[in-house]
Amino acid sequence: MAFTRPIVHIVDVTMPPVTRVPDRADAGACPTRARWLCAVAVAGLLIFLVGATVERSVAADRVRRAEAESREGHLYRQLANRDAVLDSQRRIYLERIRRLEAELWGKDQAISVLRTRAAQPMQRPAASTESCPETAVISPRG
Repeated sequence: MAFTRPIVHIVDVTMPPVTRVPDRADAGACPTRARWLCAVAVAGLLIFLVGATVERSVAADRVRRAEAESREGHLYRQLANRDAVLDSQRRIYLERIRRLEAELWGKDQAISVLRTRAAQPMQRPAASTESCPETAVISPRG
């Protein structure tokens, strides 16, 4: 099938309005400079506020530590005193243990010497009973 009529599109061919490009030399036409100054001012204000907040938190922390020290200072002193006492007791007990170990070692040495003597057979003197009248055996028969 063939079309007998041509297809015509209606197109509005109008020129868009021409916008004027601002001149950089014109002070009122440069909004970037004002934005830059505003951004710098806001950044400076934020830095100042953050610094002030940090300073206040550090000061508050110092105050809290000072209050805790004043409240609990005696507890820390008691702990330090107790540690000193325990350390002194530990030294005393270690010295006692060393002394008792030395005494035990000496007794162990004495026991080992006595054991070696007991293990050796006893040798009696070869002297006869006639030569020594005090050691003569008296028989009941006479």
